[in-house]
Amino acid sequence: MTKTIVIGENPNLNPNPKPIQFVQLLTESFRVSDRFGEVPSDYEYLELISKNYTTGYDLIFAYNDPAERNAGILFIGHWNDGVVE
Repeated sequence: MTKTIVIGENPNLNPNPKPIQFVQLLTESFRVSDRFGEVPSDYEYLELISKNYTTGYDLIFAYNDPAERNAGILFIGHWNDGVVE
């Protein structure tokens, strides 16, 4: 089960929550790409870095091991209600 993290915010209590969506990712060469196969459930942890980072899009950090966050990936997408399908 993926753990979602929003620093300083209480968990969402919406009975019909809208899931997190990835739209683009930041590549290792610092380019934005919309060609990727990852979905939010591929990761153990998702952190909302910035809501409305750019108009209509949020900045999300995804990783699997808290001891190796350097292996994480930055995504531009929609945090929505902060849940994972």
